[in-house]
Amino acid sequence: MADGPLLRALFRCHLWASARLMPVLIAGRSFEDVLKWAPLTSSTPYRGLPATYIVARVNRAVRHPWLMRDRRCLREGLLGHRFLRLAGFDPELRFGVDPKSLQTPRVSAHCWVCLDGRPVVSDRLPGMVEIYRHHADASKAPRVTRPSACYGLNGQILGISAERPELWGDFDRMLGILRIEGAVEPGFRLDITEADVLNEDPGGSLVFDGDIPEDGYCRMITEGGITHLVFPGRQTVAINDEGRWAELRVRPGAKAAWTPSMLVLDAALDAGGQHMLHTAGLTLPGHDAVVLIHAPSGTGKTTTSLALATQGFGLCSDDAMILNVASGKPLAWGLPRHVKIHQKTAEMIPQVAPCLGPLWDRNGEQAVSLERLSEIVRIESPIARPVVALLHLARSADSQTRLVPMARTDAMVALAMDNVRTGMTGLLPLQKRRLATIGRLVSSVPTFTLEVGARPADAAALINATLTERD
Repeated sequence: MADGPLLRALFRCHLWASARLMPVLIAGRSFEDVLKWAPLTSSTPYRGLPATYIVARVNRAVRHPWLMRDRRCLREGLLGHRFLRLAGFDPELRFGVDPKSLQTPRVSAHCWVCLDGRPVVSDRLPGMVEIYRHHADASKAPRVTRPSACYGLNGQILGISAERPELWGDFDRMLGILRIEGAVEPGFRLDITEADVLNEDPGGSLVFDGDIPEDGYCRMITEGGITHLVFPGRQTVAINDEGRWAELRVRPGAKAAWTPSMLVLDAALDAGGQHMLHTAGLTLPGHDAVVLIHAPSGTGKTTTSLALATQGFGLCSDDAMILNVASGKPLAWGLPRHVKIHQKTAEMIPQVAPCLGPLWDRNGEQAVSLERLSEIVRIESPIARPVVALLHLARSADSQTRLVPMARTDAMVALAMDNVRTGMTGLLPLQKRRLATIGRLVSSVPTFTLEVGARPADAAALINATLTERD
């Protein structure tokens, strides 16, 4: 029978009756008997009905869980699998457990339904470890495999598992040169999956609700030790700092947001005792020590960094440095991503002209790879180096360039305001640890204000002379 009002009416009646009889018929039954409600082979009386329609009706049928309240996902999963199968689809019913509950009197378990590897009825909950797949093809049973890609973050290893390389493309573009080949054990794991149905209402405390530049509207929610970021209809990410894992769910065909990738990288670094700071970093001429330059976006970090690089400084990063203060002596390395050069920067530093093309984006910028920049300035490798000074960048009132001491408390406030995020519930644990890292940095190195005038390159001699005198 083709899809139409009559077929849909028969389907709804069958589903309604099954949803109400199931709790009675499976009560007290063994796991094997319960799975008979999810047949692996069956006739297909509802062939022609779309999977999206079936899933929506199943969710509607169980939306008031007055029956099987404590096993709602099981009722949902069995019905979803059963009626998708009756419509000619090939679903998988998957089961998982929370490892932390194995030492308790009551084990926490969950089930969900997938089509073509994507969750369609419910989804795997954060922290759940999959233990069984109910499917006619035994080759589709879960296998423990090493991550699809691993990246070395100077003492921490981020492992990413995904069904295809395109799903971790953002990470490879940002961390490609840090990729590790061969079998290694990650210190932080990320699982990326495409899903037609996203968990957009995880429950918990709302931390943020609003727009993020470039990425659009999102909500951040904390639930116990898990932080959720939800871009409705597009992406969700769940991050467990303590468990050292994250799960990224992507709607097929949706525009990927950049923020979830950066949050995952932040969490992976944090798990290894490191924190990303919105600063530039350059090595001194003839030395391996790093100077950090801080300023809010749009103040001139990239312009100043490139100007210093043309004067013999080595460029680690113009925008993102990774800081580690665990040893007592601050160490930093640059995130090896492209540099965005503004038209005004190109006018002030004509040396970068050979790296630029004719087209500028809507912000008047061009993204230039580090490989391309290495043709005109020295690009430092992403290894941890000692930090010898923190400079707060400011625009000179009289076009003269100066380097003057800055009070540590002022430096602490300026750096924290640009790097530590507060939400509706205050500071999240990761942000508290980042603030503590900033405090240890500021107390360990000299702090200055760098007032940049009409010629940013003039700062090179001032920085070099001042820090050399301190040696």
